[in-house]
Amino acid sequence: MGEIAEKASSLPEPITLFGNRLVVHIQTSEAAVDDFLGVIRELAQEKKAAGFVKPEGQTHTYKDIYIRRVPKSDTSG
Repeated sequence: MGEIAEKASSLPEPITLFGNRLVVHIQTSEAAVDDFLGVIRELAQEKKAAGFVKPEGQTHTYKDIYIRRVPKSDTSG
């Protein structure tokens, strides 16, 4: 959540996030929603590029939703 808040606050039209719950009010502009979704897309791409993947068979997101894939060559010790 911290990464999302940091990126959202650095937008040309900053978005301020409080806490770890997302609430979008009816008065929220379409541009603000598009900006927020852009932040999420950007972070998702960064995580994928860094090697984070969704664990196979995961059916919930109560804990870590991504784990870092360690190349087999790095697991030898």
